Amino acid sequence: PRYSRPEMVAIWSPETKFRIWYEIEAHACDAQADLGVIPRENAEAVWKAKDVEFDVARIDAIEAVTKHDVIAFLDWVAQQVGPEARFMHQGMTSSDVLDTTLSVQLAQASDLLLADLDELLAAIKRRAENRRRQSRGSARPFGDTRHKRLTMRIRRLLNLVRIEPVKHTICDRVCCD
Repeated sequence: PRYSRPEMVAIWSPETKFRIWYEIEAHACDAQADLGVIPRENAEAVWKAKDVEFDVARIDAIEAVTKHDVIAFLDWVAQQVGPEARFMHQGMTSSDVLDTTLSVQLAQASDLLLADLDELLAAIKRRAENRRRQSRGSARPFGDTRHKRLTMRIRRLLNLVRIEPVKHTICDRVCCD
């Protein structure tokens, strides 16, 4: 995407999506093994694929046949792990994986935006301090009016954005950092 930053593009890439799907499925296997629902060996075997590079083209090709994105992904992971992967996705729906993934991606994107806003505010503060130093002894004792207008616009923008509360609303039911 032309106007997107590489960090934001990476969050929404198919590779990242599949990585998150994989982690959700692997952690679900761990939880089921802890409960005695599936054998511990099978849960441990799923983690064999933790460092694998996801073959997006191959997963897409499987999806073209299965007509189902999550099934295509699970088939591909099973090819990497072997028959021990048979318990993956047990007791889950595709929505469990997709909705959780979306929450994780939104949290990551929110963190990126919040960091950018922190940088923006720091830059504005530096600019204001520089202007204040420059205006000392000038005919404008109360500072630069243009700068005040800019500051007010940015405050209004930040009041509109309110990313932090939105992030917490999105992540309320999902473990996100």
